[in-house]
Amino acid sequence: MVAQLLKLAENLEEAKEFIQSQDHMSTETLVIADGSVGDGAVFEMNAAGIGIRTFDADVVFATNHFVHEEMKPLHAAPGQGSLSRFLRFTQLIPPDGEDSLWAPLTALDWRP
Repeated sequence: MVAQLLKLAENLEEAKEFIQSQDHMSTETLVIADGSVGDGAVFEMNAAGIGIRTFDADVVFATNHFVHEEMKPLHAAPGQGSLSRFLRFTQLIPPDGEDSLWAPLTALDWRP
């Protein structure tokens, strides 16, 4: 699926349309960012459904378990490592996180 996304989708909306048009046989979590519009999403999917989490305070992140409310019951219970990483991300990544390291990225941040 990732190879097809890279080949066919030029932005987040096209990626979303492609993902929603496909049948899913495996459990997957994809994080997709669209730098051209400053947007991104986490796609949590398996054969039973697709959950899409979008930016909240300009951030979105994932570890190894489903977080989308409709998808959580369709996935095995997460391990302690995944839960711990997700909790730490909530402290580090959002602007209002307890230990936030949030800062806006600019085009200059990506120069070699």
